[in-house]
Amino acid sequence: MGEIGVTPSYRRTNNRGVAAVQHEAIYKRELLAGNLIVIRSGTLEMREKVIRFYHEMLNVETQDVAATSTLTAVHLNSKTRKSCPFPPEIVERGRRLIVRLKPGSLQA
Repeated sequence: MGEIGVTPSYRRTNNRGVAAVQHEAIYKRELLAGNLIVIRSGTLEMREKVIRFYHEMLNVETQDVAATSTLTAVHLNSKTRKSCPFPPEIVERGRRLIVRLKPGSLQA
């Protein structure tokens, strides 16, 4: 979110927030204490008021995908608690970061 401009200062200054409205987590492989992991994230969709993004957790040594998560979030006015459009520059930045989804290999 910070990369597209939805930073803590943006949220405070503009009375804006983001609320998760749907979240799906899939656990594919067990991880053990001491396993090295990496989490990769990417934007799947950016609309006027909605962003969908994806996270995948990989075992560094085996490159196996251990878990995936898809999240849909809505931009909102934090005072009225109602959805509102993202500023155009944030929508543009988000759209530039959209990835094609290939599990185990997020690609821009």
